[in-house]
Amino acid sequence: MRIANLNAYKLKLDARGSAAWQARVTAIHEIGPHILGLQEVVVDESATAKEEWDESAAETIKAFAADCGLTASVEATPRYPYGAAMAANSHRPWYTALLWDPNAAEVVPDSYRPYGAPDFWHGFTTARLGPVGHPSFLYVCQVMPPDVAPAPGPAYKTPCGIRDGGQGPEAPNGRPPRT
Repeated sequence: MRIANLNAYKLKLDARGSAAWQARVTAIHEIGPHILGLQEVVVDESATAKEEWDESAAETIKAFAADCGLTASVEATPRYPYGAAMAANSHRPWYTALLWDPNAAEVVPDSYRPYGAPDFWHGFTTARLGPVGHPSFLYVCQVMPPDVAPAPGPAYKTPCGIRDGGQGPEAPNGRPPRT
């Protein structure tokens, strides 16, 4: 998967259609990420009531995602009612977001979590993503080069990769991973 990050520098919905907005969209299309971390989506706090910040940010994030051929949609819940993978602190309307190609990845149900003040200035958006149709998780391990990897046994190290439904990828040496 191709993963990218963009500091959109004060991205606002009222800029949609402008040369600056379109330049950002063009850059994202050229890079073609499957997953995009987005930061510095802002809401005009002087013109928007605080209780409307999240809704306004969600509209901006969804519009930008759509223009880029991506999505930021998560299930709206009573706790997270705006249906966008985003986060902000509670003191300023500066947001981060997580966008992805809906043809390549999907959010693992109930994994979206926003974090904000006092721990993060702009907010910290988290979610687990996996290949479409295969809710998965990444796991960390040690891989030995194929030419020196021992036969399966106590010293055999599980390869890094994506696990899905208990069936992980084959090791670089062709052996199935141990669980």
